[in-house]
Amino acid sequence: MKQIQDWLGHSDFSTTANIYAHLEYNSKLSSADAMLSGLGFSKRMDGESPGEETAKKA
Repeated sequence: MKQIQDWLGHSDFSTTANIYAHLEYNSKLSSADAMLSGLGFSKRMDGESPGEETAKKA
């Protein structure tokens, strides 16, 4: 985020962090979805962790 601060010319890091922090969170979600997909799990929107559905059937 420091690079974004420099690029935009914000003198105070908190200005950049307050405006763009949600982008970092969305990036983490996107990365997590990509990892789940790469491991053969589907993206979960119902709040269950992958594997919970299988455990319920057993």
